[in-house]
Amino acid sequence: MPELPEVEACRAQLQRWLGGSPLGAVRIVDEQVVRHGLSTLPSKTDPAGRTRLQACEGRTVVGAHRHGKRLALELTGADSFLAHLGMTGKWARRPELPKHGRVGLGDVWFVDTRRFGCLTWVSTPLLQQELRRGLGPDALTEPLGPTEMAGVWRGRRAIKVAMLDQTRVAGIGNIQASETLWRAGVSPLERCDDVKPWSRIAAELPVQLARTLAAIDRDEVAYMSDGDVPNPFEVYGREGEDCRRCGTPIVRAVQAGRATFWCPACQPRHTSA
Repeated sequence: MPELPEVEACRAQLQRWLGGSPLGAVRIVDEQVVRHGLSTLPSKTDPAGRTRLQACEGRTVVGAHRHGKRLALELTGADSFLAHLGMTGKWARRPELPKHGRVGLGDVWFVDTRRFGCLTWVSTPLLQQELRRGLGPDALTEPLGPTEMAGVWRGRRAIKVAMLDQTRVAGIGNIQASETLWRAGVSPLERCDDVKPWSRIAAELPVQLARTLAAIDRDEVAYMSDGDVPNPFEVYGREGEDCRRCGTPIVRAVQAGRATFWCPACQPRHTSA
């Protein structure tokens, strides 16, 4: 599932493939992918958005931007576009329509197996505002220090659950939260108010994001769900396997509907309740 590193990799691809050039032929294969807002529902189809997207053909691509898990393609003229990868979305460069290709911009295609991803139009002058709307600071480009983290992620919620709140910090998903907490030696069950010290999480989060980015530095983003990508993570998806740091079996639990993986020896819970 795409999180900040995958979205950043897509941003870099779009910038490399399209930046500074006229937008090629716009081919909308699946009309339901162009939606009202960044909705995951195909029923939110936007006929006006399709018209606006098609009218962008030939306009110069000023640049590709990202905030959290959102992407933006800035164009000359009145309209630009936001994109969300959903659960299985990615951008790929192909001379012909690829399998699960939904929208083509010249030879660059939005590919999405499960169709939760989408594109939506936005007024170009409002692009940066809409890209950030409702989101906290970006976890990669606007990193928080320990004191800021303690202020943003405070309260009785478990730290892992709090890290997934995009209104507090944008871009951290299930995998990156689990991996960061393992590296920091902090239990995902620890209440935010009981986390000590925050400096470990503040130090490890940017390192973890950078490591994942380096691991997916390829021509096209691929996911473990694709079936041919080995698990590159230390704890995520490794229930029952030995911790690579201490040898204790990795355990799994569900928090706020999401799977969490951790080492009970390396990540002890210190709270009393």
